[in-house]
Amino acid sequence: MHSVIEIEEKIRQRYRQPKGVEQFGIEPVPTELKTVRWHDIFAIIFGFALNPGSMLVGGMAVVSGLSFWGAIGAITGGILLATIAYTITATVGVDYGLPGQVSMRMVYGLRGAKWVPSFLRTIASTYWFAYQTVAGSLAVVAILDRWTATPHSLVAVSVTFAVLQAIVAIIGYDSLKHLSRIALPFKILILSAAGSLTMVTDSADFCRYTRSRTDMWWGTCSAK
Repeated sequence: MHSVIEIEEKIRQRYRQPKGVEQFGIEPVPTELKTVRWHDIFAIIFGFALNPGSMLVGGMAVVSGLSFWGAIGAITGGILLATIAYTITATVGVDYGLPGQVSMRMVYGLRGAKWVPSFLRTIASTYWFAYQTVAGSLAVVAILDRWTATPHSLVAVSVTFAVLQAIVAIIGYDSLKHLSRIALPFKILILSAAGSLTMVTDSADFCRYTRSRTDMWWGTCSAK
């Protein structure tokens, strides 16, 4: 048996990765590192949902012709349906410490998982990354312009946000966990709902470090 440190070092040398970043790619997360509880899952999922981009979805539903209650019913029903697929895939992450890329092999096969979910995940991730970055930047620029009475560059703010998100992604799960703990209270105070289907293949990744299925279910469903 190898220690966790030895496993991480072996992976780091194999892929020539720098220290201090996420080392586990397609490799399963060791049991010793699966210590995340439901409240951290809640903070991550709820934090993803509570953002300007997702809020614009609600507004656009009404603008597109739905009534207020119609928009609530459509979005809530969509989230509930998507959560079913989401939690099924998340269970693989909890039980085996595997990422979504690997868990999708049971559906698409070894080769299929390299193309179908990877392609869909790339499209969805690129869209949401750009959408949420620009939506958040628009809000920040509007606030800064009012506070300082001077114009600010949307491009500069968007690029800054994008770089910060990239750093969090590179460092890995620990940075996401700690950032979610810090950011969630501020989001709740400043703001006060969201999509799930495009995150189905990400759900196993979010739960790879989770201690048990119970923690995953409590954290995910309460956040949704």
